[in-house]
Amino acid sequence: MTNTAVPLAAALFSPGQALLVAVIVLAITLMSISRSRRRRDPQVSPHGMARNQIIRVNEQKALQTDIADLTMQLQQFARETTAQLDGKLTRLERAIADADRRIHSLGQLLNTSTGKAVLDVIVGDDPPQAVGRVRATSENVCSPDQVMTLRATGRSGIEIARELGRSVEEVELTLAVHDWRNGAAA
Repeated sequence: MTNTAVPLAAALFSPGQALLVAVIVLAITLMSISRSRRRRDPQVSPHGMARNQIIRVNEQKALQTDIADLTMQLQQFARETTAQLDGKLTRLERAIADADRRIHSLGQLLNTSTGKAVLDVIVGDDPPQAVGRVRATSENVCSPDQVMTLRATGRSGIEIARELGRSVEEVELTLAVHDWRNGAAA
């Protein structure tokens, strides 16, 4: 027996068949490579591109819905904040009007307690309600000298008011004005 090495493929296939098998193996290899690339990059196929566009459109719709919801929440927050600010502004206006009334009353008490006859004029949009002279008499005025004399004896504002038959506020106002004038003169 001669020892000639005959390739196994030659023994099994004829040269034409071997070429056909090689072409089939090459085609299968190329198809598997192409398929793996499509799996990695879905935009290569029209179906993949369409799927990606649908996903993007759905994401845009979801984003628009979220923005619309946030806009509605922001508008609701703005309405609530505006209502709170309006309420606080109304309370502030009332407090200012009340403070103006109290300042006016204190001014009248001050003018009365100093014994000066003054002309009291209210300036504003409303017609004046109280315009006229205030006449200070010994009957309706708490003398600052009397108050200061009693204060020098160590009496409190309440005790001075009881003794002179005046309101505590009037006595305290007289004391405050006296202290203020002495502080401003010093």
